[in-house]
Amino acid sequence: IGLMIKHRNNYIKPGMVITDTQDNLRSTKNMEAQIVNLNGTPVKVNESYIFRCHNIDAIGHVNLINIKLKGKDKIKETVDSLLLGEKGLVNISFREPLIITGNNQNKHLSRIAILDKDTRELIGMGVVKSVNYK
Repeated sequence: IGLMIKHRNNYIKPGMVITDTQDNLRSTKNMEAQIVNLNGTPVKVNESYIFRCHNIDAIGHVNLINIKLKGKDKIKETVDSLLLGEKGLVNISFREPLIITGNNQNKHLSRIAILDKDTRELIGMGVVKSVNYK
C-alpha cells in the first residue's frame, strides 16, 4: 500500500508499521533479544551491528550478553561474545527510536536479524524478549 503524507514528516520512514491505536505500539531505544549466532562471526559486547526488524534497518549497540549455563535452569553467565551456534540474551540500544514489541505482545513485530554493519552479511537471528519503553 502506498501512502502520501500532506505535511512535512519527521517521524514516518519507509518500512515503518502504521497502525491504529488499538495495537498500543510505542517506540523504544532499548531491548533485550534472544539471538542465535548462525555464521561464526562473533557477536561482541561494545560493538555496533545492523538490526533488521520488519523491513527496517537500525544501528544497534550490544551492551551485554548473557548465556544460560548448561544444566542450570536460571543461572546466567555474562560473556564478551556469542560464537557460532551459541544462543544468548543480548541487551541492545539503538541510536534512533524503533517500533518493536516483545514476542508475547506481537509475534510479527518481534523477529529480528543481526547483520554485519560493513558487509551486511547475516550473523544471526532472534526474537525480542523484552522492550524497555523509557
